[in-house]
Amino acid sequence: MMNYINIDDEAKRELDDKVKPAVAQAILCDPMSDLINEMDVCATIDSLPPVEKAICLLLRQGERAFQICRRLKISERAYWNKFMPAIRQRFIEYGFEPHEINL
Repeated sequence: MMNYINIDDEAKRELDDKVKPAVAQAILCDPMSDLINEMDVCATIDSLPPVEKAICLLLRQGERAFQICRRLKISERAYWNKFMPAIRQRFIEYGFEPHEINL
């Protein structure tokens, strides 16, 4: 008994295997979207007062809270209770969703 393969099914399988992952990757790694998001982040950071701006720039460099406090000579209490809520609020005002803010 011969098994017949429908060419359309084989073509669809190849399309699924080769093209769809590339399309999914293109959607996930949309360079224009990444650029726009980076511009939004930069604009938001630039709008902050000097201490809050410095905090954000140091966070982007990978500094931790205690290192930032030491460098900027601010207390950890002020960092967590004053500056971080103000920074989060500014990002929300600039259109970021609360779940997008990972500070």
